[in-house]
Amino acid sequence: MPQASLQARAILELRRRARANEPPPDVAQWIDECVTIIEPQGDTESIIPFRLWPAQARLLGDLQHERQIIILKARQLGITWLVLAYAMWLCLFRDNRTVIIISKDLGSANESIRRVRGMFTRLKDKPAALTVDNTSEIGWSNDSRIKAFASSSDAGSSFTGSLLILDELAKNPNADSVYTSAKPTIDDGGRAIILSTAKGTNNIFARQWENAEAGINSFKPIFIPWNERPGRDAQWYAGVASSALSMAHHMQEYPATSKEAFQSLADSPFLDAMEWWDACKESLPALGKREPIVVALDAATSNDSFGLVAVSRHPSRPSDIAVRFVHEWRPVNGLIRFGTADEPETPRGVVERLINDYNVNQLTGDPYQLHDLFQSIKEQGRIKVKPFPQGGERLEADNQLKRLIIEKRIAHDGDKTLRRHIENADAKIDDEAHKLRLLKRHSDLKIDCAVCCSMAAKRCLDLSY
Repeated sequence: MPQASLQARAILELRRRARANEPPPDVAQWIDECVTIIEPQGDTESIIPFRLWPAQARLLGDLQHERQIIILKARQLGITWLVLAYAMWLCLFRDNRTVIIISKDLGSANESIRRVRGMFTRLKDKPAALTVDNTSEIGWSNDSRIKAFASSSDAGSSFTGSLLILDELAKNPNADSVYTSAKPTIDDGGRAIILSTAKGTNNIFARQWENAEAGINSFKPIFIPWNERPGRDAQWYAGVASSALSMAHHMQEYPATSKEAFQSLADSPFLDAMEWWDACKESLPALGKREPIVVALDAATSNDSFGLVAVSRHPSRPSDIAVRFVHEWRPVNGLIRFGTADEPETPRGVVERLINDYNVNQLTGDPYQLHDLFQSIKEQGRIKVKPFPQGGERLEADNQLKRLIIEKRIAHDGDKTLRRHIENADAKIDDEAHKLRLLKRHSDLKIDCAVCCSMAAKRCLDLSY
């Protein structure tokens, strides 16, 4: 090791020994005056002073005086930064401390160490010298250290910690095993901090929170709602909610109460209020003969409806969508005839008329029941026929349709059939993909035109203009 580094470490060690008999600085004042963090909301990383909000200052008091805490929090409140800053303070101003962090995955575990390393490196006055520094551990010359583990069935079980931090426990894939391996530390009166946003009720975090609220375990429950962050008001809340998969999911991420955080995430209406759709109604000029359109079909042969929706780009807002045609066919005597090009009222006849009268750029839909119709039109060679897969692209399309509606980027003339089908639709949430899919609220309700609108809008926006 270079002589200069040895000398710097020796000086730090002398300072540490001189401070050994002094009380540590007040943790809130020390963080507020000495610690800097990475701005969490910026487009690029920038370093800012860690100025404590009132809710963070109150939580620090609990971190110091309560041995076991369970924290239910809204997103983006800086609580993880705060807990890590507290852990660093504990290690720097107390000898022989071991803080164990167990995260939901390796990336999160490494990120915890990266954050601590950054906060320590930027300190102007370093109370101890750095002796261990790698992706999973950081340690100092006073024999204190912070170790971070990724989720596994025995994460951290071979270590005895002065403080155990279970980060995002609700989202930890091995949460039950992690909690079981950590429980001896808790049972012996060890210090523990469990913190997480909610993720449903069927996990150890939700059960321990419920027990803490009922007073039947050793944890003090602390709930931190979305509006504890300065600058968040009703307008901010509405703006974030507008792009959420559903209000239930939004309230899980940004709860005002613990009840909101743990509410059911069962299928919910595609639109929380039809006022969103009605607000998109406007008078549209007639469709030009050369204006490109996409026609989407959602077919049925019996006991359902057959939907058709054609859309174009908006005539004055090219990045938006305009609904141009809506048609629904119901079964007659239990059946729907696709018809022929010479039968103008049948699905095939309407498609043929649109091809003849307008600039149909693409015909699309689920190919399962449309194979023969698609093949017949494709053989004509007049327009592009491109089937619409009902897997990942449908998820993208249904998510996009909701955004278009909420952002008023889709215009329609108030067609009653399309409105009814939008209103009939629920949103089935794919939690892993963080996407939704349109589905019927009840088996006897029709949503075919809503599905067509989703597919047509997606393909229309994909076209180059």
